[in-house]
Order: sequence, then structure tokens, then C-alpha cells
Amino acid sequence: IANTGMNITREIANGSFETNFSFPENARSGNYLLIVKVYEEVEGVEANKGESSITIYVEQTPRSIDIAESSQNVKPGENVVFKPTIYDQAGDMVEGEVGLKFYDNNGNLFFQKILNSGQEEEIYFETNSSPGYWKVDANGLGLESERLFYIEELKKASFNVVNDTLTVTNVGNIKYKN
Repeated sequence: IANTGMNITREIANGSFETNFSFPENARSGNYLLIVKVYEEVEGVEANKGESSITIYVEQTPRSIDIAESSQNVKPGENVVFKPTIYDQAGDMVEGEVGLKFYDNNGNLFFQKILNSGQEEEIYFETNSSPGYWKVDANGLGLESERLFYIEELKKASFNVVNDTLTVTNVGNIKYKN
């Protein structure tokens, strides 16, 4: 089989031969040329040669979904980029839609969107986003994956003076005790 390193030799009996073979599980998808060469050997020399070929197609089979993120530790008030990618048996990207669902640290649905495999989505996390481990689920083409990321604690307040009155507002995600 051309460009695979696979080479099978069989003897012909009564004018025919038979063989079985399998492609490696991680074979790249695409067309492969199967070449059959037949010859008779007379006194150590090839004689009466013949050759034929056919094309075999190996299908792309989705095997996994990966969720890449620009940061595993998220600072509230910043953007994080998430990129779900579906991969096939050879580790090549597969085209298709991926549904993303983001859950806060209490398991409440925060955000959801459908993206194409390999497409990036930038998400902003407010300064009062609950600290702790959040989860993102991805599913597409019959595959599922999940990844945890951590929202860091943010101690932050805003101060405003109006008519000699100081107003302190907690704009972080933990108690402000200063």
C-alpha cells in the first residue's frame, strides 16, 4: 500500500491468492493506492509479470474533543479564550459543530454557545464572578468532554463621594473588610 510502509507477500495457488489486512487505528484519512504485483519466478528471475491497482479510502473518524483555554486561572474582570476542537483517529482536526456550556461553581448554567471545531470564543468574567472551580462542557459529533477552570478571588471596592457622603461598593467576588 503506497506511502504506508505496508507490504504483504503471498503465494498464488491454483491461479489465485487471498489476504486480509488492516490499516493502523491511527491512519490518516484520505485515499491510499493499493498496488497488487503478480509474477512468476523462473530460476530466481521474475517472469510473466502483471500489476493492478485500486484506491482505498480511509474515513475520518471523530475520536476526541479538546477544550483549549488561554488560562486555567481566571482573574475576574478579564477575558478568557476557549477553543473546542474535534480530533480524528490520526489527531487531525475534524470539521463539525461543538456545543459549549459553561457552569459556575454551584453548577448553574452561565453561558452556552455553538461553535465550529477549532473556532475561538472569548468570554468576559465580571469582577463579581463567584470564586472557585467552574466547568465547561463540550459535545459534538457524538463526543463529549469537560474541563475545569478556576475563578480567582478578587478583593475590590469602589469609592464614591457625593454631597459629603462616602459610598463604598463591593465590586469584587469576596467580602471586602478594609
